[in-house]
Amino acid sequence: MAASNLVSGDTYTIIAKAYDTLNNVGTSATRTFKYNTTPPSVAISYPVNSTTYGGNWTGTITGTASFTNGASSVAVAVEDTSTSLWWNGAAFSATNQTFVTATGTTSWTYALAGSNFASGDGVSVVAEATDNAGNVGNSATVSFVYNSTPPTVTVSYPVNNASYGSNWSGAITGTASFPNGAGTISIAIENTTTAHWWNGTNFTSATSQTFVSATGTTSWSYTLAATKFVAGDSYTVIAKATDALGNTALSSTISFTYT
Repeated sequence: MAASNLVSGDTYTIIAKAYDTLNNVGTSATRTFKYNTTPPSVAISYPVNSTTYGGNWTGTITGTASFTNGASSVAVAVEDTSTSLWWNGAAFSATNQTFVTATGTTSWTYALAGSNFASGDGVSVVAEATDNAGNVGNSATVSFVYNSTPPTVTVSYPVNNASYGSNWSGAITGTASFPNGAGTISIAIENTTTAHWWNGTNFTSATSQTFVSATGTTSWSYTLAATKFVAGDSYTVIAKATDALGNTALSSTISFTYT
């Protein structure tokens, strides 16, 4: 009996009879089953369709699913649409759509580090949910672009290997460029004589590299009065630029002495 003769959602019973040559009849126990072809539904929560990601990529594809006939599994297929190659669980090398098993069912995840994507490439994701009756449901396809191109940042003042005193300008300055949209600039300043970092107030408490926010982006500055320096001590400055996608870049380290 073909499945096409059954109606999804209906319940059926089966009973069998056996006849021998003497017309004796044996009857089986009654079997009852429900036929339901309603597929599960599945949706991708992250990534978001038509979004660009970079350093802010969370490292995990996530979603939800619902199962009328009981949960079995969820899998995802991820394609690098720029190369037409599919993720096989280890690399983008499969030439045909390949599903890899996710963790969880009604709430599911699949870990995929951003380091596996090629910067500038388009990526698509589709999820597939399978229920206990073998019915399969697919999500809508989610497409995004991965771009890890970092910003650039330089320190203009102070000048590397210079000595300053009463001629200190009172502000550390620099420039930055942001291919993926401007974000923020922060700087870390160390008194290398004492191995203490500037914490926004002084050089006495921070014993590990500490970044403080600068003002501006493509042209930026950080006010720091000469009274905060100790005569004869040496200092270093490094700037960090973070773009709108979370990509970061560090400037060259600038060293100077305050005398």
